[in-house]
Amino acid sequence: MNRSSSNRLLGRLWICALPLLCATAVQAQVIRCTDPFTGKVSYTDGKCASGTSAQEIEARKSPDEIKAEREQAAQARERMQERLQQDAKRRQDNTELQRREQESRDRSQSAASNNPANSQACAQARRNLEEVQSSMGQGMYDESARLSEAQRNAERACLTPDEWVRTQRDAQNNAGNNYYQTYPYVVRPPHVVHPPVRPQPDPKPPVFTSCNVFRCTDAKGNVYPR
Repeated sequence: MNRSSSNRLLGRLWICALPLLCATAVQAQVIRCTDPFTGKVSYTDGKCASGTSAQEIEARKSPDEIKAEREQAAQARERMQERLQQDAKRRQDNTELQRREQESRDRSQSAASNNPANSQACAQARRNLEEVQSSMGQGMYDESARLSEAQRNAERACLTPDEWVRTQRDAQNNAGNNYYQTYPYVVRPPHVVHPPVRPQPDPKPPVFTSCNVFRCTDAKGNVYPR
């Protein structure tokens, strides 16, 4: 037998013996060996050394038991992988939700800051309009004009340019549809005639009846300092 034939034969024997070796390794039991003098513990899949106590930790398993354990381990790995994927997906969804909420808050704050209705000028115009409305009905001749002016100022201060243009266009269309145009009723103040003021005559000088160093006294008893 030449060298190449010997190598091929050894290869075939190794291939045939490999399943047996794997089965033996898989089915091997675990034994704990304890030295009673030193307390040293060792583990083996064979026999313990002489003088040591042996204790079986894991019994030899059958091929069916090994197959079942492998299937259970594979299922456990799959469940763990699914759980990890779900956790990663949940964290990603939470991050995306927080990002969208932050963007929504930023847009709301930007819109609120750019909205004329939230400005100081709008607040002042509204207060002026409320003051004019509260003073209505007092018979003042310019009530209607002051109310219209206050309303226009409030619209200019509280509306955006597009809203202002749309409001003016609607007002013009409504005014054009009316055949009879109404004008504000103006109440003129009544004309009051005051009597002429006549000059009063100068009072007569007092006639003193007695005087001393400090004061004088007239006929009516009035005292005048000197």
